[in-house]
Amino acid sequence: MANSGIYKIVDISTGDFYIGSTKNFKLRKKKHFNDLKNQKHHNNKIQAIYNKERVLSFEIYIICSVEFLQMYEQRCIDILKPKLNISIDTIAFMRGKKHSPETRKKMKENAKRGENSPSKRPEVRKKMSESSWMKTPEGSLSVSGENHAGVKLTKEQAIEILYSLEPTSVLARRYNIAQSVISRIRSGERWKCIRPKDFVPKGIPEKIWYRSGPDNKFYGKKHSVESRLKISGENAHKSKLKLEDVLIIRESKEPPKILAKKFNVCEASIRNIQKRKSWRFIDGLS
Repeated sequence: MANSGIYKIVDISTGDFYIGSTKNFKLRKKKHFNDLKNQKHHNNKIQAIYNKERVLSFEIYIICSVEFLQMYEQRCIDILKPKLNISIDTIAFMRGKKHSPETRKKMKENAKRGENSPSKRPEVRKKMSESSWMKTPEGSLSVSGENHAGVKLTKEQAIEILYSLEPTSVLARRYNIAQSVISRIRSGERWKCIRPKDFVPKGIPEKIWYRSGPDNKFYGKKHSVESRLKISGENAHKSKLKLEDVLIIRESKEPPKILAKKFNVCEASIRNIQKRKSWRFIDGLS
């Protein structure tokens, strides 16, 4: 049985009701009554009824698939005319309604307050821009390196990582940081303040040293089809699947959860294969 459809919240004492739609009746009911209990419900009419200690009931009205929810909800509102619904349009909630004079007055005051703010004046903004200390070299250095919020490394440790020949996994365990941080320090994305302009570690031939952007000799180029095949699919690093397995997964109608257990991979890998996000090169082989 489908778990989506149209529901009613009924005030038992008066018979007035609210019409809504949901993809999950159980979760939607829980959400409504938790919000009422915490005085955070979006519908002030239902909240007022709850605060008066009157009994509210949650009733399933129509069970339908998700694609028909909006259509059935709008039809129910048009035909039943529920008194507890604030909006009568399921698409444009403010259609046919106007703000109260009090609300319009508050909106006008807030707009004026923003326009008259000192920071909005052109002369003040110009002074703020010219005197921005953070744009100076001293200002940028004050929040970089060891002075950066949440930094785990010292300057000496960052320099050691920059010149080290050890694998990123070893350095990451030693300094208790992620491997991505090690890679970013080496590529110049992190700790730029310690990196010389034309930096090449001693003892490493320049031709094999990783350079980012235009400095990289492979910049703007692409692997040939033969090269891509050598590093794709079964030949990829730590690949668990074979070409036959991938073809079975693509044609299978079983849920990703079952396929993941069958081939000993995660569900995300199954979904990526089915959506042609991974193993894309086999499309050109067929």
